Order: sequence, then structure tokens, then C-alpha cells
Amino acid sequence: MRNSVLVLVSILGMTCLGAAASDVSGLCSGSASLSNGQWARYAADAPFMKEKVESRYAIVGTEAGHYWMEFEAAMPMGNGAMIFKFLISGWPFPEGSIKRAIMQMPRIPGIDSIPPMEMPPSGVQKDNLSEPIRMACEEMEKGVQESVTVPAGTFSATRIPLRRLGKDIWLSSSVPFGIVKLVDADDKGMELIAFGSDAKPAITEMSQKLPGMEQQ
Repeated sequence: MRNSVLVLVSILGMTCLGAAASDVSGLCSGSASLSNGQWARYAADAPFMKEKVESRYAIVGTEAGHYWMEFEAAMPMGNGAMIFKFLISGWPFPEGSIKRAIMQMPRIPGIDSIPPMEMPPSGVQKDNLSEPIRMACEEMEKGVQESVTVPAGTFSATRIPLRRLGKDIWLSSSVPFGIVKLVDADDKGMELIAFGSDAKPAITEMSQKLPGMEQQ
């Protein structure tokens, strides 16, 4: 069930750059609030696909003062979902700061399931959410405050051009993880479709270490 959306009401006349930057200051300082159970679901355009592909980001636990974040992406053609689970210290997490990483391959009908596998954190590629946020913080002086409507609702957000990606990003502190929308000039990209605070782990089995990691 789609969660009710908290609409951030803009203060009349608050269009100056300082107001735009203050809305997402926590993201740029690396001190954005995280809480167990928060989640955000996105729909993204995929190459050669007519239908958008959905993904979910969620905080599903804590360990030694860090947060377990799951990234679950539906595979094209309905072939299950690829799930990654990262142990992070904060959000957005700097590149190279992942403490542990676990991967769950899609479940294929008729084939024995592969258990979740723990892999070296150094092998994790740049993720889809925190990397654009870090780029946006470099361009914050170009941010403007505006209203943006996505399937999850209408939000007051900071719109920032990402020159390196050729995209625009809309950030808001009123949604988990900050990103409302990220699209190129042809309106292709990703947008928020729902969010909430009751996430459950998608990876529930005990993980095994990849070969070669047993001695680590």
C-alpha cells in the first residue's frame, strides 16, 4: 500500500540560494539522519526496456554503531531481483567507506538457490544514490528551490544540475536518502514512487564468504 506522503510546504518567497542549500545541508555534510526501517522505492528507465525497472533502498538493521542498507533491484524480464546489503557508517557514505558487503543473486525457478555471499567491500562499485548526491554537493551554488511532482507526491526540493552526468537532480530532506528525481534532458532517469519507515530485510539467510575470503 502506498504510504501517505509528507508534503513540505514552501515558505512564500523562499527562493534565495541560502534557503535552497539549507534544505539538504545534512546530505552535503554527511550527517543526514538514518533510522532503522526507512525505505524508498524508485522507478528507473532501463536500456531497451519499455517498462521502468523498480529498485528499493532500505535501512534494515544496525551493527556496532553502523547501518545495514539493502539495495534491491528488479531484474529485466521478471527474472527475480538482485540484492546488495552494505554496512555503512552514515549517509551519503563516502566512496571506500563500506564496512561489509553481501550479495544475493536472483532466484531462478527450477535451480537450487545460491545463498547470500559476502564479498570484499573494495569490490563494490559506485552506487546509484550516494554518488549523485556527492556530485550535487559540488554544484550546490547552482541549486534552486522548486516544487517537483513524482509518483510519490509533490515536494519542495533543491534542483541541481549535474554537469558530469548531463542530468538534473532534485533533493529534499523530507524523503529517505534525499533523492526525489534524477533525469537527463529527455526526462529519462529515476524518480521516487513510494517511501516509508517499516522496511523488513530482503536477505534473511546466513551469508557465506566468497572463495578466498575465508581467511580474512
